[in-house]
Amino acid sequence: SHVSQSLPVDALREGDVYEASLVNADSTRCLPCLVTGYPVIKHKALEFKPGKYAVNKDDWNKLLMLTKVTASDDLKDVLHFVGKLYGNATTARFSFQ
Repeated sequence: SHVSQSLPVDALREGDVYEASLVNADSTRCLPCLVTGYPVIKHKALEFKPGKYAVNKDDWNKLLMLTKVTASDDLKDVLHFVGKLYGNATTARFSFQ
């Protein structure tokens, strides 16, 4: 049997760049997503502090939805911690009642 020795590449970024690499093919850097650690794709980003902290919209929305659906106090704590430490993303407000 043959084992593939290639890593998955990110189709949304130029060049053959490993999907989790924070360095682009042109040597510029991506911000890490505060939720996943994967690179933040500019057209899919929510910025907490422009140029410093960001999340991928899809990952942030999944975290918000999971928090609402499960009503997990631990996840609520994570969201409040992120909000206090990094500031609230302009379009990603959240409240749990």
